Amino acid sequence: MKKVLLSFFLVVILLPPAIVVSQSYQIPGKNYNNIGIEGKLLVDINMTLYNSGPFPKFVIVNPRYSVYIYKNGTFHLVIKSISQGLYYVENVSKYSMNYRIGFWIMPYEILKVRFQIEKTYPFYINVSNYVDLCDSKDQITYLEYNNGSLSGKISSSNDIGAPICGVLYPQLINRPMIINFNRLLPLADKYVKMVNYTGRITLILENVPNDNDAFASYFAVAVPLVFKNAKMYKFVPNYTMTFNQYRSFIENYTGIKERKEVPSSTVKLFALTSKLISSSLQTKVPPTINYYQDFPIWIVDLMGHSVQLQYMVKWMGNVTLPQQECDVCGEIRC
Repeated sequence: MKKVLLSFFLVVILLPPAIVVSQSYQIPGKNYNNIGIEGKLLVDINMTLYNSGPFPKFVIVNPRYSVYIYKNGTFHLVIKSISQGLYYVENVSKYSMNYRIGFWIMPYEILKVRFQIEKTYPFYINVSNYVDLCDSKDQITYLEYNNGSLSGKISSSNDIGAPICGVLYPQLINRPMIINFNRLLPLADKYVKMVNYTGRITLILENVPNDNDAFASYFAVAVPLVFKNAKMYKFVPNYTMTFNQYRSFIENYTGIKERKEVPSSTVKLFALTSKLISSSLQTKVPPTINYYQDFPIWIVDLMGHSVQLQYMVKWMGNVTLPQQECDVCGEIRC
């Protein structure tokens, strides 16, 4: 097995305190787990479609995305996803058919379409609770900020059997969603084809109850989306390790073997401090990763209120375009 050497670099995540006049939090809460972490997913994808047939086609879209089409050198709004149950359609007569929202693509037309999940209406990822040998009740469960002062509640199971019941380590709080943008289109129409797509995925992690930056959270987080057969690249900051390397890292960190069949991996460990921990592989060519079994992971020690993680995705289909149209497609490609 080829040995991979990881070197970690550190990025400080410290933000100015934000004092709230009066605010209270239950822990866990609506979209955040029992260590206060909430994950908001933003998506910005530019897709190229091609109608290879002789008939105009109305392409139906998922209204959870804000959708724009590129014509005459600019993007035109089809639908704006504002909040749950609240949407804005730019032109109902033009962008609806059979009470479905979408757009027309003309015969032999190449069309660029932009799909967005925006910060004003993000998608909340599922975040797991932190689990250790302590009772789930044994932690801070309520915080209240009032004119700069902090008070709260520490719950207890009232069990005196063990004065020490755990040693903290960075548990993985999520698993990636594996999605295939081109799964349904070939089933719906033979002639409307997805040529390619490129885009940016953003994950905003917030320590929601941490209004005065008094609390730290230490955890691992995976890429929220894995696109089938697509390339992931330009991670900002760079991911710390892959999932298989993470499993070996946890064995080294805790000294406890998780499973006998865990694959071996050579990982050089450095001191872990109150930073976001990332890695850069000491090679010019990124490693080949099977993202369905292995996937990038960041280890985060969040001292402030939030941190933002980003990466790019790219997918190229096997679609042959007319030569005279390829130049047009190239002009509007991301």
